Amino acid sequence: MINGSAFLLDMGILAFLEQFRVGGLPYGVVFSIGYGVASIYAFILNRWLNFREHGDLGKQSGKYTFVIVSNYVIWILGFGSLLGVLHVPVMLARVIAACIEGLYIYLMLRLWVFPRAKLEPVPEEPAAS
Repeated sequence: MINGSAFLLDMGILAFLEQFRVGGLPYGVVFSIGYGVASIYAFILNRWLNFREHGDLGKQSGKYTFVIVSNYVIWILGFGSLLGVLHVPVMLARVIAACIEGLYIYLMLRLWVFPRAKLEPVPEEPAAS
């Protein structure tokens, strides 16, 4: 729900910018604005509601920034720009890229940014002699 609503926010911003863009902004700039706003929104809600994290905000936000920047470079700019070169309409290009990035981001959040806490083994009582 959170990432879906973040995607809708991203797409809404993308649609607004595409409708009113001046001078024909390149895909990368249009993608960047919507993606940046949606990423901040998603981090806050994922941390609070989805993964229920209360750990080190600095460490988590640093890892999240890495995930978002790598996702952005690989899937949004790289793959999205490739789709632009192939003349795929901007909204369709963004949807195709989002299908791939959704899986990438979820796995990185679950496994690295907000990993499940490991249970500490319970020490055994010494045997009575």
